[in-house]
Amino acid sequence: MARQVPQRNKLQLILLVTFAILFVIAAILAILGLVNYDQANRQNQELTTRLDDLQRDNAKLQSDTDELVMLITGKAGTVAGAKAAAKTAYLNTDEAGGLAMELVTLAQAERDKVELIAKLNTRIAEQQQQLELQKKLQAELAQAREKDLKIFQEKEAKLNAALVEEQKKRGEVFTQAKGNVVRTRKSLQRTIRAQTRRIEKLTEDNQAKTNEITKLRNQIDKLTRTSRSGAEVTLVPGGRIRKLVRADGICYLDKGTADGVQRGMTFAVYPAQASGTIDAKSKGSIRVSRPMADISECVIVDDDPANPIVQGDIISNIAHQASRVRVFVVAGVFDLHATGQATSRDAEEVKNVIRQAGGKVAPKITVQTDYVVLGVEPAKPIAPADDALEATRKAYQRQLKQYNDYVALKTQAKTMGIPILNTNRFIELTGYKPDPQAN
Repeated sequence: MARQVPQRNKLQLILLVTFAILFVIAAILAILGLVNYDQANRQNQELTTRLDDLQRDNAKLQSDTDELVMLITGKAGTVAGAKAAAKTAYLNTDEAGGLAMELVTLAQAERDKVELIAKLNTRIAEQQQQLELQKKLQAELAQAREKDLKIFQEKEAKLNAALVEEQKKRGEVFTQAKGNVVRTRKSLQRTIRAQTRRIEKLTEDNQAKTNEITKLRNQIDKLTRTSRSGAEVTLVPGGRIRKLVRADGICYLDKGTADGVQRGMTFAVYPAQASGTIDAKSKGSIRVSRPMADISECVIVDDDPANPIVQGDIISNIAHQASRVRVFVVAGVFDLHATGQATSRDAEEVKNVIRQAGGKVAPKITVQTDYVVLGVEPAKPIAPADDALEATRKAYQRQLKQYNDYVALKTQAKTMGIPILNTNRFIELTGYKPDPQAN
C-alpha cells in the first residue's frame, strides 16, 4: 500500500510534465502559425499592390502605344498597322503622313548635318593650319622687332650721349652769348636814351618853331584877309536881318527850318548892299538860338560898334546853301582858339561847323569840291642820319608823308581853281566864333 502511493505520484508527475511539454509545443506551433499567417497576409498585400502598379503601367503603356500609333500612322490603329505603315514609309518616301515621314526627313537632315560638320571640320583644320602659320610669322616678326629695338636702343643711347655733350657745349656758348647780349643791350639802352633825349629836344625845338610859324601866319592872315590861292569867294546870301532887338542882343532872320536853318548854326553879317565876291571884313556874326518855320531868333555873337548890325543886312555861311550841299575838303591841324598850339581836335571842330551848317566834308578833292580848308602847314622834317634808330626813321617817314600830302592837296586846289581858306578866313566866312572855354 505504501509502495503504490509513490508510484501514483510519479505517474502524475510524468503526466504533468508531458502535458506541460505538449502545451509548450502547442503554444509554439500556434505562435508559428500566427507568424506565418501575418507573413502570408503581408505578402498577399504586397502582391496586390504590385498587381495594381502593373495594371496602371499596362494602362499607361497601352495609352503610349496608342499615341505612338497615332503619331506613326496619323490615325488610331493597332501596333501591327503602325509597323506596316512605318515599313511602307521607308519603302516609299513620297507617301505623306505620320511620324515615319518625319523620321525619314530627320534622318536626311541628320545626314546633311553630318556632312556639313565634316566640311566645317575640314575648314577648321585649314584655319588652324593658317593660324599656326600666322603664329609662326608673328614669332619671327617679334624676334625681328626685338632685334631692331635693341639696335635702336643702342643708337638712342649713343645719340643721347652726343646730345648731352652738345648741350653742354651749347650751354657754354649760350652763357657767353648771353653775357654779350646783356652788354650790348646796356650799350643800346644808353644809346636809345641819348637819342630819345635828342629827339625830345628836337621835337621841342620843332614845336616851338611850328608855333612861331603859326602865330606869324595868323598875323599874315589877319592882314591879308584873302584866300591863299587867290581864287574868288562868291558871296551867296543866306537871308537878311528881319528885325533887331539890340537891347536884348538878339535879332531875327527871314529864314527858318523850312530853309534848312538849325539851332546852333552861325552866320557872318554883311552890309545890305554887299554882293559878288567877298573882299571885305564882315560886320559881325550871329548864332541861331531858336529856329522856327519861316523865321529864326539869333544871338548877336560879334558886332562892330563902328559899323553895327542893322535891319536889312545880309547873312551868309559858305557852308550853308538851301539849294545845294557845299562840299569841303579839310586838311592839316588847326589852332581855332589862338593858343599857339595846332591840334587835330580843332580840325574835327572845323568839320563839325561845316556839317552843322549843312555842308559835306569829303576825304579828297574832286570836281564837286567847293572849298579847301587848310590848317597849319606842317614843317618839312629833316632827314635822319644813316645810323639813326628805327623809331626815328619811322617818325621821319610819318612826318614827311604828312608834309607831302599837305603840299600836294594845296597844289591840286590851286591848279583846279578851288578857293583855299585858312583858319581866320574860315571863321569869318562861316560866322563861327570858337568858345574860349572849349580848350
